[in-house]
Amino acid sequence: MPRTKSGELISWGEFMKRWKEGIKNVAKNPTPIEKVSIELRGTFINLLGILTCLVVLIIYRNEFVVVWFSYGLILIFLGSLITVGIKFFALRQQKNFLKNINLGEILNE
Repeated sequence: MPRTKSGELISWGEFMKRWKEGIKNVAKNPTPIEKVSIELRGTFINLLGILTCLVVLIIYRNEFVVVWFSYGLILIFLGSLITVGIKFFALRQQKNFLKNINLGEILNE
């Protein structure tokens, strides 16, 4: 049986009800740093996918029936790698800015 923070036992039905309410509250109002963190993780996954595709294309470029097609795909992946890479570094910079910001100074101005 699950327990509350105070240590009392609750039923699984009550636990699931409280858990759903907590998840809804988190999903409703994410803070700016949470939004940036989520977007940063997604962009990192995109970068990994692009890099993987690029490496596979470079390794197997001569295996394609039409070789110029593989060079076209390599150019497309290089272009998307640059674009997503810039976005990734901009998001990291934004996350660092949000971590270091002093809200008291902004609110007092």
